[in-house]
Amino acid sequence: MLWLGRVAKVAEAIRAKHPNARLVIVPDGGKEQQAEAIARHVRGAWVEMPEGCANNFDLNDYHQAHGLKAVAALLEQAKEPPQRFRLLTPADLASLPPIEWRVRGVLPKTGIAALYGPSGSGKSFLALDMLAAMAHGRDWFGCRVTPAR
Repeated sequence: MLWLGRVAKVAEAIRAKHPNARLVIVPDGGKEQQAEAIARHVRGAWVEMPEGCANNFDLNDYHQAHGLKAVAALLEQAKEPPQRFRLLTPADLASLPPIEWRVRGVLPKTGIAALYGPSGSGKSFLALDMLAAMAHGRDWFGCRVTPAR
C-alpha cells in the first residue's frame, strides 16, 4: 500500500516522540483511505475533505477557499477508529447498573475476573472450591453465592 509519501514515517516519528499527542492526518482529496490506514497505524485520527473536492485538493486549498474557521470546523470532524476499550469517566461509572455477582464481591455474573498468585499457592483448589459452592448454592468464605450449574 502506498502511504502518502513520507506521511506515515513522519506520523510514526511524532507518535514515538509524543505518545499521548492527538495526531490528525489531513490528506489531499482522493487519498482519504490511505490517511485512515496511517491514522489506524499510529493510533490517530483522520479528516476527509468535503464531498466534491478535486483530487489533490489539500488543506491549504481549503483554507484559501473557505477561511480559517472552516479549517477549524473540518478538523473538529476528525474521525477516529473505534477503540476496543474505552476509558470511562467518573460520570460513566456512576451511571452503570449495579454489578450482578455470582460470588458476591469476588466473581461477577458477566465480565472478567482473575485468580492469581504464585505457583503452588492453591489457586486451582480455590477455584474448584468456589465452583463447588456455586454448584450447591452455598456461601463461599462468607460471600453470598448465586447458584449455577
